[in-house]
Amino acid sequence: MPVRIHAEWLTQTDERILEVLDEAGPLTKSELHTVLSNLAPVLDVPRHEFDQRCAKLHRRGLLVRNDNLVALSTTGMEFLDGEYHLSTFEDGSAGSRPTRGTRSDYWICSSCGTTLTVDDDHCPVCNDSSKPVQ
Repeated sequence: MPVRIHAEWLTQTDERILEVLDEAGPLTKSELHTVLSNLAPVLDVPRHEFDQRCAKLHRRGLLVRNDNLVALSTTGMEFLDGEYHLSTFEDGSAGSRPTRGTRSDYWICSSCGTTLTVDDDHCPVCNDSSKPVQ
């Protein structure tokens, strides 16, 4: 299991959100909330609190959103793999990547939910080319 360098702002719920998305792929926020609620009673947080946690993870660059889907960003995947150290600063300053260089983000195909890199011009699954502006 990789060693994850946490920040003070990161909660147990935040980490489970990232892990569920890593296993399941892109989900709607409603689906994600249901999965978390079913994992353990401690993760069954009120919807408004869950929405706040997702928003914070998105602001910190760990999640990407498209329409009503959420997915892990490259940074989120690197954090789970122990390759990205979250900043302990509350001001939103970037963390550090001890083993990787350039960061590339992901986007989610709004037609089929496939997660793609920003280098992809269209979705190879459904051939949709409506790449959102990040």
